[in-house]
Amino acid sequence: DAWGIHSHGTLALRKYMERVRAGGVDAQADPEVVGESGACAIVDGHDALGMVTACRAMQVAIDKARNAGIAYVGVRGGTHFGAASYYANLAAGQQMIGLAMTNADPVMAGVGSRGRIIGNNPLAFAAPVGDGHPVLLDIAMSEVSGGKVLAALAEERMIPGHWLLDTDGQPTTDPSWFGREGPLQPVGAHKGYGLAVMVEVLVAVLTGSGMTDQILQWSRRPESSTNTGHAFVVIDINSIMPLEQFFDRITHLCGKLRNAEVTDGAGQIQMPGQMEWERYDQAMTEGMDLPRRTVESLEGLADDVGMDFATYVNSSGQ
Repeated sequence: DAWGIHSHGTLALRKYMERVRAGGVDAQADPEVVGESGACAIVDGHDALGMVTACRAMQVAIDKARNAGIAYVGVRGGTHFGAASYYANLAAGQQMIGLAMTNADPVMAGVGSRGRIIGNNPLAFAAPVGDGHPVLLDIAMSEVSGGKVLAALAEERMIPGHWLLDTDGQPTTDPSWFGREGPLQPVGAHKGYGLAVMVEVLVAVLTGSGMTDQILQWSRRPESSTNTGHAFVVIDINSIMPLEQFFDRITHLCGKLRNAEVTDGAGQIQMPGQMEWERYDQAMTEGMDLPRRTVESLEGLADDVGMDFATYVNSSGQ
């Protein structure tokens, strides 16, 4: 929420808790390293909360990278873990380069397919820059996330024609098709589809977790395991070059890009994650407004667990 990505913030909390109560998520589970070699490991999440498993797996990857220079840690038995960038950023906080990825139930078309055949399989990348915020990229392989389509539906807005297909494989501006099994369109056509397949190999084929239609949609059938796969890759910069040299070089790169000539009316070129970090800094000092849809979800969660939501609302009603 502080980054301004409300589709992956506290909006999901009510669904997470519903899965805990129904048994699809085991809040007492302890993620376990079930196989490892020098630079690699496999973690079984045992259906724990996705954030618990992902933080555990990324820490294993960070520790291994310190010894081996680079590490890969895959996860099976995972659950929805929210924003992938959070975990990539954990590595950047240790002055390392981090990659985090996960698969999802099929919500996206392939090039030319009539329906949903693969998840939009998010991938995040983070690199430290010294004193400033890390370079941070977090993308799904669809033109937009399903959450943005649902937000448009809730707000009764039409969507751009390159976001979604109907079930005949034709572009549509009607967001309601998403709830009728209309697939999201891959970003860059074959490029987004190909990257989704790459992530599926790294997080599912290689880990033994569910693949494509073996993954259950995390917000449905709360009593059932989703068997989601994750993967984390960490590079220890200091094993390749001195950190200060890396920081000098990445600062030079950022400066060249930010100061590039722009078209008429355009502002400064931004680095990946720059807008999100600016929102974050503002939220940490000024607070933030949550979308009405998020507030309603939190009100519903309060009702679910017998809490008085009004106790936690400030005097201005926000």
